[in-house]
Amino acid sequence: MNVPMGILIATAILSLAAFSLRARSTLAAWIGAGGLLIVGLLIILLPLEEAVNLVGLPLKFESRFILLGRALVVDQTTRGMVGLIYLMAAPILALSASVDANRFFPALSILLTGLLASALMIRPFIYAAILLELAAMLAVLILVAPEYPARRSAMRLVFVYSLGMMAILLAGWLLEVVGVTGATPGTARWTAGLLALGFAVLMAIPPFHYWLSAAADESNPFLVAALLLQLQTVGLFFLLQFLDAYEWLRLQQDVFRALRLVGMGMLWFGGVMSLGQRRMARTIVYLMIADMGVLVIAVGMGTVSGYEMALQLGVARIPGMLIWAASAAGFIVREGDDLAETLEGSAHRHSSLAIFLLLGLCSALGVPLTAVFPARWAMLEFLGSLDPLATLSLLLAWAWGAVVLLRWIFILLRGRRDEKVRLDFSRAEIVLVTGAASILLLGLLPQLLMPWVAFAGQGLPLLIP
Repeated sequence: MNVPMGILIATAILSLAAFSLRARSTLAAWIGAGGLLIVGLLIILLPLEEAVNLVGLPLKFESRFILLGRALVVDQTTRGMVGLIYLMAAPILALSASVDANRFFPALSILLTGLLASALMIRPFIYAAILLELAAMLAVLILVAPEYPARRSAMRLVFVYSLGMMAILLAGWLLEVVGVTGATPGTARWTAGLLALGFAVLMAIPPFHYWLSAAADESNPFLVAALLLQLQTVGLFFLLQFLDAYEWLRLQQDVFRALRLVGMGMLWFGGVMSLGQRRMARTIVYLMIADMGVLVIAVGMGTVSGYEMALQLGVARIPGMLIWAASAAGFIVREGDDLAETLEGSAHRHSSLAIFLLLGLCSALGVPLTAVFPARWAMLEFLGSLDPLATLSLLLAWAWGAVVLLRWIFILLRGRRDEKVRLDFSRAEIVLVTGAASILLLGLLPQLLMPWVAFAGQGLPLLIP
């Protein structure tokens, strides 16, 4: 059995099923979530290139599939990352039915997951840019809906992704055709610059984030956050794979210094911009930029511990971001908007929803006892002697994070204490409770993520021996 071909077929079947059930969006979302969860687990657990007996029949799971002359590969280098892309998409779909997403979202989200996974699998890398551009086009369809006509953000997204993907295509051509080594410093600098531009687009590094502000105003905040989370995660995986694959890139210490500076810039930019936002959706996207800055700083440490912490943070941030964004979308459904003036006192009317929202916000800010905190705290120990400025930035991030958290607590609690109403959030209740439990569990027992970090690290043998 060919594993990459099986992934593509399963993704296509799930997307068609979700599209056929678009009139029953809740059922489509739950079927899609269950299917993606199964596919993700199989990607991680299947024994590749080994003969096994299944019901008495010999079976071998092949890791390579040739499509139009190009190879899609699921091996130790990619399987952990590809599996996570599918596992991350499952709760996104499970929550989407309760956040007023458009009826085509389940089918489009499944296709988007398949494209992002294929971009990680395809060889040679140059063709990943084409798949990422197709993913950007699908993202436009996800952002735009009759109730959310996100025209500005859609045009901006297509523009920045076209720019970034052209840079990646040119960098891929230099790597595959011209050849880049430490003996060609001029070509190496040009290639590194082009890759930096492509990664900046994928990870929404300012100023290539400018589609997000419009999307936060025009589209569903949960869909924006989920889309950004998937794209940033793929960008992180590509960055680690490139550092592992090309020695000339790892040997340039300027690359790691630049990564730390970029990460600090993202941390400060996102933090400052989030302090005075009147919309909850804008606060979410700016804090996601700041949080991604922490991951870039971790990679910029240039050490095994830094790469492991980047992988750990990449997973730990997922439940908090999704719960926060889903709760914000839930408030829009109930209150009509996410403006601070509209949300005043809403915690008295929707207390359970407010608890979920604040818990997700706490996780995004790295508050103690939440999933993100252990890795951030560990970074301080390793950054202390390496880069004092980055250490100071992480410490100050907790300071302005406390201001953001207290401000929104005050907004949700102040005002007239209206009579509490019954929450109509039953479809997402189980997912929200599960996500909240995972935030607290990973905060108390961060070692639960270590097996996945070790598994993903097997695909980065030169970064994580």
